[in-house]
Amino acid sequence: MNLSIKNIIIKLYNYIIALTIDSHNIRIDSGFLINAYDYKIYEKLNLDIIKVLEVPICDIEMEISLDFEQVLSKSRSICDSPHYDLLKLYEENGVEWIRDNYTSLRYYNFFIDMNAVGVKTNLFNVSEKISFHYSKMNIINKINNFISLYESIKNNGYLSGKYKGKYVSVLMEPLASTRFGQNKKYKYFGVFSGHHRLACLAILKNKNVKVLLIKDALLNEK
Repeated sequence: MNLSIKNIIIKLYNYIIALTIDSHNIRIDSGFLINAYDYKIYEKLNLDIIKVLEVPICDIEMEISLDFEQVLSKSRSICDSPHYDLLKLYEENGVEWIRDNYTSLRYYNFFIDMNAVGVKTNLFNVSEKISFHYSKMNIINKINNFISLYESIKNNGYLSGKYKGKYVSVLMEPLASTRFGQNKKYKYFGVFSGHHRLACLAILKNKNVKVLLIKDALLNEK
């Protein structure tokens, strides 16, 4: 095949892929692209999109939960989370060590402790509680998927390819406070969506991360 024709075909293929990726994103008023599925979730949950900003990863805290506060450690930083610990041990010891020692992981026991609670608030219908249980195989699959996500971000980056527009989202005020009247607050930011991606970026020695700042839209109605 003629080299110039081959280059044209490659460029056309890449253009079609780019169009496919962009078709799954929405350009909002602020001018940036956001994943269309994420956008619909925020709308359904009455969460306003404020802006994209860059913040120190370790200033982002684990989400203040209505149901699982007793499961979390006193240090809420994503850089001291069960998620971060798992990846640190994976980097130090490899996947075989993880498979042999998974029941000793904070990450594994995080879900075991959640099982002891057994119910969580349905954010789509806040008067409803959802029963759940994570089986051993559920947690093993989560560990495997987490490691796969880490390797993907390590090799391809954050917000690239099929993850274009799929920002980690954070709140400045927890829903536990704004929507449920609990006296809770974050020091800086709390993660709403993206705990695993943040841990990946932290282990990869990123100091800062671009996040989507969102806000409880119901505050405007009070």
